[in-house]
Amino acid sequence: MSLILAATLLFCGCAERIKGPTPVTTGFSSDVEINYDDNIYKGKVYFNNSNDFKATFSYPEIISGLEIVYNAGETKVTYKGLNFSGMYDMSALNMLSDALKKLETNPVPNDEGEYDYDKFEIKVNDKGFITEIYFDDIDLKAIFKNQKLI
Repeated sequence: MSLILAATLLFCGCAERIKGPTPVTTGFSSDVEINYDDNIYKGKVYFNNSNDFKATFSYPEIISGLEIVYNAGETKVTYKGLNFSGMYDMSALNMLSDALKKLETNPVPNDEGEYDYDKFEIKVNDKGFITEIYFDDIDLKAIFKNQKLI
Protein backbone atom coordinates (compact mmCIF):
# COMPACT_ATOMS: atom_id res chain seq x y z
CA MET A 1 0.00 0.00 0.00
CA SER A 2 2.89 2.38 0.72
CA LEU A 3 4.19 1.88 -2.84
CA ILE A 4 0.75 2.81 -4.19
CA LEU A 5 0.66 5.92 -2.01
CA ALA A 6 4.22 6.85 -3.02
CA ALA A 7 3.36 6.43 -6.72
CA THR A 8 0.16 8.46 -6.28
CA LEU A 9 1.95 11.31 -4.52
CA LEU A 10 4.79 11.19 -7.02
CA PHE A 11 2.61 11.59 -10.07
CA CYS A 12 -0.07 13.95 -8.61
CA GLY A 13 4.91 19.45 -9.79
CA CYS A 14 9.78 24.86 -13.90
CA ALA A 15 11.99 26.24 -16.49
CA GLU A 16 13.87 29.16 -18.06
CA ARG A 17 13.51 30.72 -21.45
CA ILE A 18 14.87 29.37 -24.72
CA LYS A 19 13.71 30.65 -28.12
CA GLY A 20 12.80 28.49 -31.07
CA PRO A 21 9.96 26.69 -32.80
CA THR A 22 7.28 25.11 -30.65
CA PRO A 23 8.02 21.50 -29.72
CA VAL A 24 5.26 18.89 -29.61
CA THR A 25 3.79 19.45 -26.14
CA THR A 26 0.11 18.90 -26.89
CA GLY A 27 -2.00 16.28 -28.56
CA PHE A 28 0.22 13.25 -28.20
CA SER A 29 0.47 9.92 -26.43
CA SER A 30 3.64 8.18 -25.34
CA ASP A 31 4.97 5.21 -23.47
CA VAL A 32 6.71 6.45 -20.35
CA GLU A 33 9.30 5.13 -17.94
CA ILE A 34 9.77 7.13 -14.77
CA ASN A 35 12.84 6.68 -12.60
CA TYR A 36 12.51 8.12 -9.11
CA ASP A 37 13.95 7.25 -5.72
CA ASP A 38 15.49 3.95 -6.95
CA ASN A 39 12.09 2.88 -8.34
CA ILE A 40 11.00 2.40 -11.94
CA TYR A 41 7.40 3.02 -13.04
CA LYS A 42 6.12 2.23 -16.55
CA GLY A 43 2.96 3.15 -18.34
CA LYS A 44 1.44 5.43 -20.92
CA VAL A 45 0.70 9.15 -20.94
CA TYR A 46 -1.80 11.11 -23.01
CA PHE A 47 -1.30 14.89 -23.32
CA ASN A 48 -4.00 17.16 -24.68
CA ASN A 49 -2.26 20.18 -23.16
CA SER A 50 -0.45 21.14 -19.97
CA ASN A 51 -3.78 21.41 -18.14
CA ASP A 52 -5.23 18.13 -19.38
CA PHE A 53 -3.37 14.85 -19.35
CA LYS A 54 -3.67 11.27 -18.20
CA ALA A 55 -1.20 8.61 -17.07
CA THR A 56 -1.90 4.89 -16.75
CA PHE A 57 0.59 2.51 -15.16
CA SER A 58 1.44 -1.12 -15.85
CA TYR A 59 4.66 -1.59 -13.83
CA PRO A 60 5.44 -2.46 -11.11
CA GLU A 61 2.70 -5.07 -10.86
CA ILE A 62 1.37 -3.64 -7.59
CA ILE A 63 0.32 -0.39 -9.31
CA SER A 64 -0.81 -1.97 -12.57
CA GLY A 65 -4.11 -0.34 -13.48
CA LEU A 66 -3.42 2.88 -11.60
CA GLU A 67 -4.81 5.82 -13.58
CA ILE A 68 -4.07 9.46 -12.83
CA VAL A 69 -5.95 12.21 -14.64
CA TYR A 70 -4.84 15.82 -14.31
CA ASN A 71 -7.35 18.38 -15.52
CA ALA A 72 -7.43 22.13 -14.89
CA GLY A 73 -5.39 21.94 -11.70
CA GLU A 74 -7.19 18.97 -10.19
CA THR A 75 -5.77 15.48 -9.96
CA LYS A 76 -8.02 12.42 -9.91
CA VAL A 77 -6.62 8.98 -9.14
CA THR A 78 -8.39 5.69 -9.81
CA TYR A 79 -7.08 2.33 -8.63
CA LYS A 80 -9.01 -0.94 -8.33
CA GLY A 81 -12.34 0.80 -7.87
CA LEU A 82 -11.00 3.40 -5.43
CA ASN A 83 -11.15 7.08 -6.36
CA PHE A 84 -9.09 9.92 -4.92
CA SER A 85 -8.88 13.58 -5.89
CA GLY A 86 -7.22 16.84 -4.95
CA MET A 87 -3.59 15.65 -4.70
CA TYR A 88 -1.90 18.44 -6.65
CA ASP A 89 0.49 20.62 -4.70
CA MET A 90 3.94 19.01 -4.43
CA SER A 91 3.64 16.21 -6.95
CA ALA A 92 5.41 15.08 -10.08
CA LEU A 93 2.26 15.74 -12.14
CA ASN A 94 2.31 19.32 -10.92
CA MET A 95 5.98 19.59 -11.93
CA LEU A 96 5.31 18.01 -15.32
CA SER A 97 2.35 20.33 -15.91
CA ASP A 98 4.47 23.35 -14.98
CA ALA A 99 7.26 22.15 -17.29
CA LEU A 100 4.82 21.70 -20.19
CA LYS A 101 3.29 25.14 -19.56
CA LYS A 102 6.77 26.66 -19.62
CA LEU A 103 7.59 24.81 -22.85
CA GLU A 104 4.35 26.03 -24.45
CA THR A 105 5.21 29.67 -23.69
CA ASN A 106 9.03 29.45 -23.99
CA PRO A 107 9.56 26.74 -26.57
CA VAL A 108 12.74 24.84 -27.20
CA PRO A 109 14.29 24.53 -30.64
CA ASN A 110 12.68 21.87 -32.79
CA ASP A 111 16.11 20.39 -33.48
CA GLU A 112 17.20 17.16 -31.89
CA GLY A 113 19.25 17.82 -28.78
CA GLU A 114 19.41 18.54 -25.09
CA TYR A 115 18.13 21.77 -23.57
CA ASP A 116 18.67 23.07 -20.06
CA TYR A 117 15.89 24.99 -18.34
CA ASP A 118 16.07 26.41 -14.81
CA LYS A 119 14.45 23.48 -12.96
CA PHE A 120 14.68 20.71 -15.54
CA GLU A 121 16.52 19.44 -18.60
CA ILE A 122 14.82 18.02 -21.65
CA LYS A 123 15.87 16.02 -24.68
CA VAL A 124 14.02 16.46 -27.96
CA ASN A 125 14.16 14.17 -30.99
CA ASP A 126 14.29 15.28 -34.63
CA LYS A 127 10.45 15.25 -34.85
CA GLY A 128 10.07 17.76 -32.00
CA PHE A 129 8.89 15.18 -29.48
CA ILE A 130 10.29 15.44 -25.97
CA THR A 131 12.08 12.16 -25.27
CA GLU A 132 13.24 12.89 -21.73
CA ILE A 133 12.59 15.32 -18.90
CA TYR A 134 14.96 15.31 -15.94
CA PHE A 135 14.17 17.22 -12.74
CA ASP A 136 17.60 17.60 -11.13
CA ASP A 137 16.52 18.87 -7.71
CA ILE A 138 14.49 15.72 -6.98
CA ASP A 139 16.41 13.30 -9.23
CA LEU A 140 13.31 12.38 -11.26
CA LYS A 141 13.65 11.28 -14.88
CA ALA A 142 10.75 10.68 -17.27
CA ILE A 143 11.67 8.90 -20.51
CA PHE A 144 9.12 9.08 -23.34
CA LYS A 145 9.08 6.54 -26.21
CA ASN A 146 6.83 5.69 -29.15
CA GLN A 147 5.15 9.11 -29.24
CA LYS A 148 2.15 9.51 -31.48
CA LEU A 149 0.00 12.52 -32.30
CA ILE A 150 -3.58 12.16 -31.08
